[in-house]
Amino acid sequence: MTLDEFRRYWMRVGTTHKQSQEVSRIYERPLTGSKGVGRLAVQFLASQVRIETTAEGADSRLIVDVDWDQAVQHELLTQAEAVYRESRGAGTYAADAPHGFRIKLTGLQQEWGEDELRSLAKEVWALRPPFAMVGEGAWGDDATNFHVNLETPDPELLEAFEEQSTALLEQWIARIEGRVHNGRQTNRQHVTITFADGSVARDSFRIDNCRIHNAQWEIRVFKLSGRLSDDVRVQEARDYLGQFGGVHVYDGAFRLPYYGIEQDWLGIEFDHSHRRVRSRLLPPEYHAERALNDLPTQGRILGVVKVNTNLEQRHSPQQERRRGDHLKIQVSRDRLVSNQAYEQLVSAVRSSIDYYAVESKRRRLEMTRRERPSGTSRESAERVRDVLSAHASAMPHEVYKDIEAKVGEFLDTSRREQAYRDALAAMLGPLATAGMSALAVEHETRRELSVLEGLADRLTSLPHQDEDAAEVASEIREWISRFRALRRVFEPMMNEEDREAIRPLRVLPVIRQVRSALEPFLDGIEFQIAIPRDHRLPAGTYAEWAGLFQNATTNALNAMVGRRRCIIKVSGGCGPGRKHWVRVSDTGSGIDLERAEQFFEPFRREGMIEAQRQAMGLGGQGLGLTIVRMIAEARGCRVGFVPPDDGFATTFELSWTGSNEQQG
Repeated sequence: MTLDEFRRYWMRVGTTHKQSQEVSRIYERPLTGSKGVGRLAVQFLASQVRIETTAEGADSRLIVDVDWDQAVQHELLTQAEAVYRESRGAGTYAADAPHGFRIKLTGLQQEWGEDELRSLAKEVWALRPPFAMVGEGAWGDDATNFHVNLETPDPELLEAFEEQSTALLEQWIARIEGRVHNGRQTNRQHVTITFADGSVARDSFRIDNCRIHNAQWEIRVFKLSGRLSDDVRVQEARDYLGQFGGVHVYDGAFRLPYYGIEQDWLGIEFDHSHRRVRSRLLPPEYHAERALNDLPTQGRILGVVKVNTNLEQRHSPQQERRRGDHLKIQVSRDRLVSNQAYEQLVSAVRSSIDYYAVESKRRRLEMTRRERPSGTSRESAERVRDVLSAHASAMPHEVYKDIEAKVGEFLDTSRREQAYRDALAAMLGPLATAGMSALAVEHETRRELSVLEGLADRLTSLPHQDEDAAEVASEIREWISRFRALRRVFEPMMNEEDREAIRPLRVLPVIRQVRSALEPFLDGIEFQIAIPRDHRLPAGTYAEWAGLFQNATTNALNAMVGRRRCIIKVSGGCGPGRKHWVRVSDTGSGIDLERAEQFFEPFRREGMIEAQRQAMGLGGQGLGLTIVRMIAEARGCRVGFVPPDDGFATTFELSWTGSNEQQG
């Protein structure tokens, strides 16, 4: 910065030179900022500011000092002073350059400990693209790129953050790479999808009347469940992407702050909330059944879109340039102007994500087809019987009869199992539809509750409100609080990791979370837990085990309706023969153990359930124990009713055989 620029621009608030100049004089980077007041924010960091700057080719250094403690004492901003002087010798700046700019803050307004430095490192790190992309000369050579180097008194802290961030970025399950090169001539975009297993899908799509010269993007898709490599914790990855995820836009190498996780500029969350299953951007031949079910949410992606508005202006025809109908940065310098070129960029980036969703869906369907058995066990046994009959004369008669009898027994068992599976399939179809509908309603309810809260706030803020309005607003908020507590029952199904991650969970946290989810229904009921701290369930998903114990506990709740003494006790342990168990006991109406097995059959129930609880969905349809058994058997467990301990009427037991290590 020259002395003249310091006087004309830095010392004046609200200059307009950035709108007319647009780019820097050497590297032609877009000028940032718009209102000229950003320098005033420094006072919240420190009381003294020193600026040292040398313009390219100058042989002297400009030094400026601002004392904010003195400046804020003046009534008017125009009365505040900055003391400056010129010093001979150019000095040195970043990368030992003889010209540049340096700001030094002293008299800091707060202590900078480890947490503050870690937060600063994250913010500064996010200013640059999180990963490098191979360009085609669209953004100049490396000398013009924007780099950030952070030095701290604790280099290990920065190194740990860098390593963790780098490790996270390598957890991707798919990488979407797209580009438009010389778009006004080619009218095409090119997309490459690379999956973690090394398989690649690539294609190109037409952009009619393309207004983009060059654009390039890379978007990484993450699966935030199960166990991640490089000691990256799933929750840390979620937190990081929750703050820095989404798709960001860089003009040259400078990030435009508007874009990212907080802005749904690509319409991803909109399509999720509207349950769209078909892309509106891809040609019809690219559609797969319910392909957008594989569309990742913003919290599962991290992307970079790079353009250069200066080059876009240069390569646009004169008529387009006069209309400003090219990729152009807004006056506020925080986003691109919404014009036809911008809409084409949005469509190009979003269609590449849709293309990923289609390919991901096709891969999963193909994998399902490959893994599906070519025939039933019954058909296989029939083939064994045919081969056996063909070779009957080559073996002793008794041996043949013995093998044939065993094959016949297997066929009889297969027929019964197939009949059982057919019955379950007929039952699970409506259940699955009802479950998906319930989750959809739950998702929409979340938004409607926010609207209701807003209405309550408006009632409270009425300028001439009466006592009735305030009372109604209070009742609405109380109802919202109660309803949100009820919605916790759905929590196991709302989290992808809880639905999909298979691991040996500890029993105690699962039971505690089930108790928390059912808290609205436990009024007047004593809930006891006696579970060893390290007692673990067989490998399964949280959604499975939570669903099992919610059903078992709901049965206990319904059995105690109208009882004076209401106690539920969940206990666990390990017995002889490596038998592990978890039991749910209650002081309800009891059950005839000789007939207990029939209650695991579909639509069998004992007694009537209170109408209010049926309306809440707390059982009563005769399916809970059927579902419980299905979950248990899928994980190698047994379920049943066992004689209760003294003081209890009924005890449900989940048991399995495992090592003593499961109990710690």
